Amino acid sequence: MHFWVEVDDIVLDLTAYQFKRFEAPIVCNLPSPLELDFRNVTRCTPAEALSNANFELNDLLCAVMNGHRKKEREHA
Repeated sequence: MHFWVEVDDIVLDLTAYQFKRFEAPIVCNLPSPLELDFRNVTRCTPAEALSNANFELNDLLCAVMNGHRKKEREHA
């Protein structure tokens, strides 16, 4: 799974560098060069993307970090 943003026929892919053929983020005209690699592209609105996102892991990590910081403050 991979995500990029399309706005007014412009592609912005901040994490394209994770693929060997790209050394930096992509900013280009549509279509994304990665669309060939990800043939089952699903386009959605920002609201749909947020409602479909799973923030459970992020919430868990934040809770763990907050608990760790609280313990550090108690022992300081």
